[in-house]
Amino acid sequence: MNILRISRFCCLIFMAALFVAPPGHARPEGKPRLAILPFTLNGPEEFGYLKEGVRTMLASRVAARAGTVLIGGAEMAKAPDGSGEYDLEAVAAELAADLVLTGSITVLGPTVSIDARLLMIEKDITESFFAAAENQALVIGAVDRLATEVSGVISGEGGRVFRKEESSPPPTSSKPSPEADDQSIHPDRIFKTPVIVPPPVAVPLEIPAAPPLPTASLPGSARGPAATRSQFLDMEIQVIDVGDLFGDGGEQIVIAEKRKITVFRRDNGQLQKVGGVPEAPRHVRIIALNLADLNNNGRAEIYISAVSDNSPYSYAAEWDGRQFVKTFDRRPHYLRPLFVPGKGWGLYGQQAGFDGPARPGIYKADPESGSLDTGDKLDISGSANLYEFVLGDFTGDGRLETVVQTQKGELLIHNGGGDLLWRSSGDYGYTKRFIGEPYSGAGDHENLQVGTRLVAEDLNGDGRAELVAMENPSGVAALLKTVGSFIGGSIKVLTWDGVGFTELWSTGEIGSYVASFQVEGARLHLGLVAEKSGGLFTGLHSFMASYGLPGPAGE
Repeated sequence: MNILRISRFCCLIFMAALFVAPPGHARPEGKPRLAILPFTLNGPEEFGYLKEGVRTMLASRVAARAGTVLIGGAEMAKAPDGSGEYDLEAVAAELAADLVLTGSITVLGPTVSIDARLLMIEKDITESFFAAAENQALVIGAVDRLATEVSGVISGEGGRVFRKEESSPPPTSSKPSPEADDQSIHPDRIFKTPVIVPPPVAVPLEIPAAPPLPTASLPGSARGPAATRSQFLDMEIQVIDVGDLFGDGGEQIVIAEKRKITVFRRDNGQLQKVGGVPEAPRHVRIIALNLADLNNNGRAEIYISAVSDNSPYSYAAEWDGRQFVKTFDRRPHYLRPLFVPGKGWGLYGQQAGFDGPARPGIYKADPESGSLDTGDKLDISGSANLYEFVLGDFTGDGRLETVVQTQKGELLIHNGGGDLLWRSSGDYGYTKRFIGEPYSGAGDHENLQVGTRLVAEDLNGDGRAELVAMENPSGVAALLKTVGSFIGGSIKVLTWDGVGFTELWSTGEIGSYVASFQVEGARLHLGLVAEKSGGLFTGLHSFMASYGLPGPAGE
């Protein structure tokens, strides 16, 4: 039970409230009326006590500092359409409020972060706010910082200017392209240590930046270190990747929605939009996205696999110095950049099946045109589709093994001769992405699950590749792949112990849908989707989270 934790937190709230004068119930002349709606929780239910505690502290501080009058009844406000998503203007009208504040609390491991949104009726604008605490003991400080910002905006002393989201492309780099052997990094391998360079010009989102949270390396721990996270994004993430798209040594985060691809850079822990790929037609649905510099010009290309009317629809895009332009389009097969030991980097593809989502056989493809060479077939151990495997020396015997993430959510490892060395009993890799017909079941048109990627890299310096994979909560395999909620999951680093894979490190349970992840140097990046409020998948938004990964012993 968490009785001790709850008691301590309630005591902290009470002590903090002693320093704040209670708000009046009558409305003094000229003072704005503030309604604070109930906060929502993105995380385990055991942290539900934070919702009212944070709301109470924030209310008392804002009322005292901004000179507002708190009004009751906000906790009874309901969405007019029953969706669970608040209509702030309707709430303001119902309660005769001048200001309406709503928010959510996200718990990632020990980290607690708070997002808030303020509607100002008189100015007809909405401002967003963000604060984070490394652990629950520091929540009061985070609330205090948030209250200071909110109060400053209400009183006009905060110095913030409301701006709608815009995009501004980065400047054309005058830096010469690196040599061919200095390629940008690929999705299935660890990225180079970031080079600190002046970032591209960008217009910030409306949510302010927050100082990044420190992390600590915890080799062998079952729990991850403190996590950093971005602000909420008004989108539903499908898949992410990270790489140098501009050839300036920096790193950008690429996020795909169902049809739209947006490029962001990190700015003090927050995401700033710097560009995007031309949006796909309405009938197209993105299922995979990978970055790789296959033309050796120092800038990673974006390779996208999608489906259109249940048929493959793949394309690629690259920065041309001014904007992202497509290098090829509408290829009738699935594509994925892949590193093959002994052959190097290459683009590979798989054809659609005659009576199902995919036809057996993975072939080399031309990075310039996206065309397949059916005479150059990739020989891999174990039966696997294009997005289901990763290659590496996991056992340390100097030979190549293949790890496969099956349609049943199992992990299989095969040696070079095709022998099965180990099979997991967990549920791995499930996502909402699929190839096939919506709501399809058994039979000729069964869906093909497009799982989260697998990453192979020697993270602890023992000469063997570790496997990074996403494990879902138990029972998710029984859900339909197209309509399952998929809430929760954890990212695990698995290492070979001579007989099988054992856990070296884990993020611990994450209380959001893990749509996608990627590894960059010593950090793990996740694309997460959470509910805004209300019932199952009613109103979604997304955010990025980042963890420090374990390193070699002694580091």
